[in-house]
Amino acid sequence: MKKTGQWNIATLLGIFLVTLCSLFLLFVGRNFFFHYQSAGFFLVVATMLISLYATSRIHTIQQENERQQRRFRTVADQSYAWEYWIDPAGKLEYISPSCERVSGYPPEAFLQDPDLLIAIIVPEDREIFLRHLRDGEDECPFFTFRITTAAGEERWIQHTCRRVVDGQGRYLGRRGSNLDFTEHYLTEQKIIASRREWIDTFDAIPDSVMLLDRRFRIQKINRKTAEILGCSLEEALGRVCYHEFHCTLHPTENCPLIDLLGDGCTHTEEVYVERLGKYFDITVSPLTDGNGRVTGAVHVARDITRQRRAECARRDLMASLEDRVVQRTAQLQQAYSDLEQIFEVALPLVVVGSDFIVDRVNRAFCNFFNISKEQIVGNHCYDLWQGKFCHTGECSIELLRSGAPSVTRYFDGKALQGKMITCSIHSVPYRDTAGTFIGQISSFFDLSDRKRVEQRLDKVRKQLLHVEKMNAIGSLSASIAHEFNNPLCGVLSVLERLQREASLNKIDREMVAIALREGERMKRLIMDLQNFNRPTSGKVSRFDLHTALESMVVFIQKEMSIHSIHLSKNYCSKSVIVEAVEDQINQVILNLLKNAVEAIGDDGGDISLKTELLDTEVELRIEDTGTGINKADLSHIFEPFFTTKSSQKGTGLGLSVSYGIVKAHGGTIEVESRPGQGTVFILRLPLYSTLNGCNTKK
Repeated sequence: MKKTGQWNIATLLGIFLVTLCSLFLLFVGRNFFFHYQSAGFFLVVATMLISLYATSRIHTIQQENERQQRRFRTVADQSYAWEYWIDPAGKLEYISPSCERVSGYPPEAFLQDPDLLIAIIVPEDREIFLRHLRDGEDECPFFTFRITTAAGEERWIQHTCRRVVDGQGRYLGRRGSNLDFTEHYLTEQKIIASRREWIDTFDAIPDSVMLLDRRFRIQKINRKTAEILGCSLEEALGRVCYHEFHCTLHPTENCPLIDLLGDGCTHTEEVYVERLGKYFDITVSPLTDGNGRVTGAVHVARDITRQRRAECARRDLMASLEDRVVQRTAQLQQAYSDLEQIFEVALPLVVVGSDFIVDRVNRAFCNFFNISKEQIVGNHCYDLWQGKFCHTGECSIELLRSGAPSVTRYFDGKALQGKMITCSIHSVPYRDTAGTFIGQISSFFDLSDRKRVEQRLDKVRKQLLHVEKMNAIGSLSASIAHEFNNPLCGVLSVLERLQREASLNKIDREMVAIALREGERMKRLIMDLQNFNRPTSGKVSRFDLHTALESMVVFIQKEMSIHSIHLSKNYCSKSVIVEAVEDQINQVILNLLKNAVEAIGDDGGDISLKTELLDTEVELRIEDTGTGINKADLSHIFEPFFTTKSSQKGTGLGLSVSYGIVKAHGGTIEVESRPGQGTVFILRLPLYSTLNGCNTKK
């Protein structure tokens, strides 16, 4: 509490009169007292009496304030709570010793640093406290915030304060009280968490659980019960259990709760609830008070409808099992007969046991090798084949025995009976009913026709490679010619001016003339090089890009089928017309499709074609699920003669030629790829016109 005088009306009046008298003497002068001595004497005496009264009043109020202050401090110093007083100016006037027990800071620290009272409040709660001070309510109810003690510990504080005024209503400051209720708060949180955990556990029980009183009324249910009854948790409270489950006015005859109320023991009963159409295994356990008196029961209902139905189904199944066994036996016999016929007419098959002895061959095998079953069954496979992998760890039987899922070998040469064959041999494990490896089953695929086709394709491929190389040479020649043509024109201009204007002797003039003739000859040679790479068709026409795509897909359809490649299309629904050299655009599309097929390889995958209309362009995306392109190679793929393929598969000019064609048509070609995740080429060409918008189709 601040030790200042309390000004009342008398004190103010005395000061006012003294001031008035002083001013009168100053301005009127001493002549007044000489002319009006009695009035002046009376005025001075009255002023002195009022001043003495004001001084006495101030002294009395100061003594009363000091007495109130001592009384407050006596109570506050002994208080368990942390008490403090803030004067009307907002300055901390007093703080009780309990602050050190709560915050770890002594009272002197708060008095020396007025901001410490706010600084120790946790930043997240500080604004709450400051807003409370700004509001300036007469009396603040309890609210909580956190502080950080001198030891760095976080404590919870319960705060209350109120305005303090004297008997005449003058504001004397604000008295605050902070109570440490950290332990209470933590205990309360534990209780709340425990209650929440209990409720969550109760609701998580998969069976129906109810708490019932002695009058069969529901006191509490879990979520499973509410789900069964089709009501909320609150709606079921107070209802009668047998009315909710059985829609009856009285308990059922076999109600286990009646037995529990009679003997106070746990009872179990299987009950069929007709309203729900379900069977329940009911268990009721007693609830007792402190004196052991039964006040209710815990009612647990487990839905056993599925078990009961399963038992019924099992009985029905056992009843018909013999008939089904007879039918199944007949089906197995028919299936065996069918499989036997399929085995005989399928691909050439041979079954070899784990001891390398041929157990069985089919008729197709005998026809393929022109041999009878008697000549091969019972013999060792290595005596018949005499292959390079026999008696080694690379033998197909040894590989399958060690866990390989399958083994594929290619054979090209003399086989049984000296027959020249080209085939692939695919071997898979042969196991008994217990899953034990007992041999291998090998199938033979005749590749003679395929070999002949591949030979013809290889010849055509070499021809195409030669054509592509010649085109590349032409492009390179045109590029070189262009680079030489510009400096040559400059040299010829200099020589012509030198011949025309310079003063040369006869020999020098002849030398300049020779240089001009040779320069003209070089110029003609450069023009011939530029003409070397002119396309066979340079006619620009308007055509449908979708039609061009479909025509190019036909060329690789066979190869996609061989490699198990699935092609999906996502076109604009109407025609997309571009104006370009059609055969050149077809060359670009075919090259990109071939690259996609080669990237996927023999493992199979997907290729997708998508067209989309932009503002003035059409975008074609050719995406594959192949091996992708390394990041280091991605920036070089459009460079001439750069390739990641072997020399037998490409020259490195396909993409560079495609890039040049697209650029010549005012378009762009981009690529996006990640190793192992596939590649997408994005081709954009100027759009001539479209019909009726763009929709998607698969």
